[in-house]
Parts: sequence; C-alpha cells; structure tokens
Amino acid sequence: MDSSDRCEENLNREKAYLEHIIESAPEAIAITDRQGVITRINNEFINLFGYTHEEAVGKNIDDLIIPDNLKNEIVKTDSISGAGVKLTKQTIRRDKYGKEKFVSLIVTSIVINNQIVGYVGIYRDISRERKKQLLQEILYNISATALSQIDMKDIYPVIVRELSKIWDTSNFFIALYDKKTETLSLPFFSDEKDSFREVPAKNTISKWVINMKRPVLLKERDIKDLENAGEIGLIGTPCKIWMGVPLKADNEIIGVMCLQDYHDENKYSQEDVNALEFVANQAAVAIQRRKMIDDVLMASRKAEEAAQSKQQFMSTMSHEIRTPLNEVIGITNLLLQTNPREDQMEYIKTLRFAANHLLTLVNDVLDYSKMESGKIVFEQTPFNLDDFLNDILRSYSFRSKAKNLDFEIIRLNEIPSVIIGDPIRLNQILFNLLSNAMKFTKHGGISILIRELERSDKNIKIEFSVKDTGIGIPKEKHT
Repeated sequence: MDSSDRCEENLNREKAYLEHIIESAPEAIAITDRQGVITRINNEFINLFGYTHEEAVGKNIDDLIIPDNLKNEIVKTDSISGAGVKLTKQTIRRDKYGKEKFVSLIVTSIVINNQIVGYVGIYRDISRERKKQLLQEILYNISATALSQIDMKDIYPVIVRELSKIWDTSNFFIALYDKKTETLSLPFFSDEKDSFREVPAKNTISKWVINMKRPVLLKERDIKDLENAGEIGLIGTPCKIWMGVPLKADNEIIGVMCLQDYHDENKYSQEDVNALEFVANQAAVAIQRRKMIDDVLMASRKAEEAAQSKQQFMSTMSHEIRTPLNEVIGITNLLLQTNPREDQMEYIKTLRFAANHLLTLVNDVLDYSKMESGKIVFEQTPFNLDDFLNDILRSYSFRSKAKNLDFEIIRLNEIPSVIIGDPIRLNQILFNLLSNAMKFTKHGGISILIRELERSDKNIKIEFSVKDTGIGIPKEKHT
C-alpha cells in the first residue's frame, strides 16, 4: 500500500470516527456554513426539535428554531470569529411543532487554514431544570402574596402572573365550589371564546374533576366520550385539550384550576399536569390563608363595633390562626434539623421568620384588651441581635430584589451580639417602617441604620432608623 492509499485510509478512518462521535453524542448538534445554512444534524437534533434531515439540511438555523419574539438574539458570528472561541448561553428555541424549549447552547466556529468555513451549535434540553427553578419561584411568590397586605380579589391576578412564567394563560380559569348552592364562582376567568362569572356546578367538567378528586388531562375525543356517557354536559365552546386540577386545602377540595386550548391537542402533557397540580396545591393554601386573614380582619372590625362579640372573636382567632401558625413554626424548626440544602435553608428560614411575624400580629390583636387598659408591658428578654438582623435581611432581600431595590443593614458602632429587650415589639416597629419604605420607594434602596447612643455598666441604648430613597414625608406633616 503506497502513501496515498494510506493517507486516504486514514482520512476515511478519521471521517468514520467523526461520524460516530457526532451521531452518538447525547446533545443535539447542528453544523452550518458561514451564512447559518444547515449542512449536517445528528439524531439527537432530530429528537429534540422534530425535524428530519431532509427538513433541516439547507435551511437557515435561525429561521428554523428561533422563536419570532427572540429574533433579536440571533447569534452574532463576529463574536465567535476566532479559533477556539465559543459562545455559551441559556435561551429558548422552538421545535417543529411550535413548542418552546429551554436549552443550553454552545456555538463554536470551524476554522480551516485560518479561514472560518462554518459553525457548530450544540444544544442541551434544560426544560426540566428550568421548570423546576420556575416552580420554586412561583410557589414562593404565591405564598408570600397570601401573607401580604392585599385584598382577596388581588391574589388571583398574582397566581395568573406566576403561572404565565410556564404556561400560556390566555385560556385559564379558577373556579371555586360552593357546596350549599351547588355553584361554581369564577373569581378569575380568561378565555378567547367564552365569558362566565358563575355557573351551576352540576354536569360541568370542573364538578366532575371535584368528584374524581384528581387532576385530569382530556383531549377533544375524551370530552366527547364523557358527554355521550352522560357524565358531563358541555358548557361553552368545545376545546382541543382541557387540563384541570383540584384545589385542595386542609383535605378539602375548594375548587378547580384549569388551562385549555382551542387549537392544539398536544399543547399539554402529563408532566404539565403534575406541575400544575403542584402549583394548585400551594395556590389553594394561599387562597384559604388569604380568606382566613380577611375573615379575621372583618371579625376584628365587627368586634370593635360590637363589644359584646369580642370574646367570641378572640376565641375564633386563637383556634383558627394560632394553632396552625404554631404548627408551621414547629415544622420549619424540624426541617432545619434535617440538614437541608443551602437554597432550601434560605426558604425555610424565610418561612419561619414570616410565620413568627404573623404570629406576632395575631398576639397583638389578642392583646387588644390590654391596650385598652394601658397595661401593655415591654418584655425584657435576652436575644441575639445578629440572628435577629439576619432574619430581617433574609426576608426583605427577597422583597427588595423583586422591586430592583438595594437593601442593607449598617452598624455604625460596635454593638454586643446578645442584648436584652423586646424583640417582638422591635420587629413590629421595623416591619411597619420597612413596609412603608418598600411601598413608596421606586428606585434606589433602603437601609436600616443601627448605632449606639449611650452605654453604662449594665445598660446600652441603641437607635434603629430606616432610611430610603423614596418620596419621603411631606414637610407639613413633620412633627
């Protein structure tokens, strides 16, 4: 065998190796020329995006898989013009059927004789990881909303806003079930074809889901079969796919959460059902919690108007709020003993802080009679100032980040870690000041300033102040 034959054999062998590496790679690979026209894809690209070799080769990669709303992020080839230079990013791409997928993308140039002849794009599907991350964010935001000072009706737009991070909510509703009247009220209903606010529950798909006590995914044929069997009576316009999950709170189904689509029967999968059920459980708890808080506030107003109902109000408050709050606090303490991950630790500590704060507010209401008689007494108990400030920092960091505000705690003097005072009342005062600061600050940041005013052998006087870049208090209201 002469040298030319050996050279050709080596080239064929290397080509076969390269072919094998490309086809056996666990990531989707697309090779394009300098203009972005696809010259080669592997089997994983077909699996990820649904295009066959014939459908993909010869097409521009950007036109094929970049969603219309992301055309402005088309990869600029001059940013990867050198040998060994690569671009790495997490982004969204679209498959053959229009479904968007979160992907990790690596793009490198192919250089031969110092000339760029094409590009290699490597795609890894990270949809599940991204969805898990979004689910954690959604659950936290829904839970935090239920504890905030908003009206009951305002909690539903928040739920919809959070769900829209994962699903299209243009055809979405929340239906609450009233056993006494056998009706479904719809505090939120968004639909491109129908409009309902209240309907009889009998024979509806929602009531069928409530009876089944489990989530369902129904396509057009499934709905028709249920209708023909007499199990449901269709109300409104028929859809291609219907996904509904029960709203469960305290082992009771209070309603249904539903997404539907009129055009694509493959819009949702069982994975979507599982994720929606996860969110629905938290949403149901949030709705019940917000309703409970609103009911308590209403009872409080009535108690102020009618002194004779005060005792009943106090009893209801103690049973309905203190008991579950103490359970929440107890469970969070148990969770902290299970060596959670660092990210879980942050959520658990924030939950404990919020629960302790809400319990403080409840105790203040229960102290109403003491306030009337002027017998409120400030506690004199040792507490760790560092832990106290860390809890505040952890809780308000989440809120400030949501509004793109800076939040910091500044110590102007060396202050002991353990001090004696009333941490409950201090927490309440700082909460009121910080809540106002968060409400009226649109840009910039918020700071807590702590300084020592005076000290003796046994006593230390500390000043806490809240500073923000908001609108401030008008001069005419200064005292």
